[in-house]
Amino acid sequence: IADHRKGILKLDPASGTMTTVLAELPHAKLKGPNDLMFAENGDLYFTDQGNTGLHDPTGRLVRIRAGGAVEVLVDNVPSPNGIVLSPDERFLYVAATRGNCVWRMPLLADSSVSKVGQFFTSYGPSGPDGLAMDESGRLLVANPGLAYVWVLSHQAEPQEVLTGPRGASLTNIAFGG
Repeated sequence: IADHRKGILKLDPASGTMTTVLAELPHAKLKGPNDLMFAENGDLYFTDQGNTGLHDPTGRLVRIRAGGAVEVLVDNVPSPNGIVLSPDERFLYVAATRGNCVWRMPLLADSSVSKVGQFFTSYGPSGPDGLAMDESGRLLVANPGLAYVWVLSHQAEPQEVLTGPRGASLTNIAFGG
């Protein structure tokens, strides 16, 4: 669980017990975790958003290795929010909400990130929030300010725009199964 105030938590559904996985970074306080994603190998990626934005582009992307090591992969994101891995886990996508865009981060063989770039640019009163990826690798981007879900190809071309009711705020996306 990404908890804005308490950090990264683990819930035991059987007992209802909540334990703290990470309350602060090794050399800094957490700003306010927002979203998380697990890799197949057990590594946990999460966004540390807090109140960052264009005025303070110091939001972070953090990885907790399956063995427990903590690494800050990127520390200059204006309001990092939703996060998702590509199906082959070669790319990580992060919604930079206040920047009104989605960043694409190649994961190198040594597990570092390099050549981080802006993959998709949105518009409107509120930028991208939750992200999801379908089995074919299309990126779905929830935009609460527009009540849209952008369905993007591998090249960030909009293939479909799902619209919610006027006045709605679509924030997150999840697939079952």
